[in-house]
Amino acid sequence: MTQPESQPGPGVAADADRQVRLLAGAAQVNEATQPVAAGQGFSLRKGEARDILNQAYGIRDQLEDLKRQAASLQKLTPPAQDQASATYNQKLTRGAMTGFMVWDAAAAFDAGVDQVGTELTYMNTMIEKLEKALGITGEVEQQNKDAVNKAGSGQESIVS
Repeated sequence: MTQPESQPGPGVAADADRQVRLLAGAAQVNEATQPVAAGQGFSLRKGEARDILNQAYGIRDQLEDLKRQAASLQKLTPPAQDQASATYNQKLTRGAMTGFMVWDAAAAFDAGVDQVGTELTYMNTMIEKLEKALGITGEVEQQNKDAVNKAGSGQESIVS
């Protein structure tokens, strides 16, 4: 059996990873080159922020697709019902290392799904922050704003 490569091969995971690194690099360049009025952080022009947001939406879509693909790997069954095949399959899909280690080690494919989930959470947080910075409100936020304004009927808009 050959060992897996340490670097991700071509495909969705490599593309998403490369795009996340490019976004992070763009943020570092802007942080280093743009003066900040007050406090810590960096500044972006509105057009740059919208471009990054659109890229982030695309990366999020790729990560969601990758998570679905990775989750399907957790459902693999052994090619045969012999001891070696079943044990190897458990190490890939069900965290079978529990009996051999002090800690409960996740199976390889479980760990992969968890990692993609972590990256997806990071990307969603980044999108939320960019949307907030650009003043983009979600549908729920707009409904809440409308409800508050309706509650104060007879008055001008309470929330702008």
